[in-house]
Amino acid sequence: MPRYFFDVREFERLISDTEGEELADSDAVAREAALAAIHIAKELLNASRSTLAVEVRDEEGLKILRATVTLRVERL
Repeated sequence: MPRYFFDVREFERLISDTEGEELADSDAVAREAALAAIHIAKELLNASRSTLAVEVRDEEGLKILRATVTLRVERL
């Protein structure tokens, strides 16, 4: 199975995945990226406004997918 790397980007900060994960196909990669973005967002996002992305690289280092979570809280 191919290995994919899930890097986390919050604003200008990039946290590189050095271990990766073996997944069967592109659907599994998209699902894992979305779940990772949601899970990580709970820990990292600022309470008023923030954007977080999980950028997926393949074994050759090519970016193949990005899952983004955006939070904006507006007082009405």
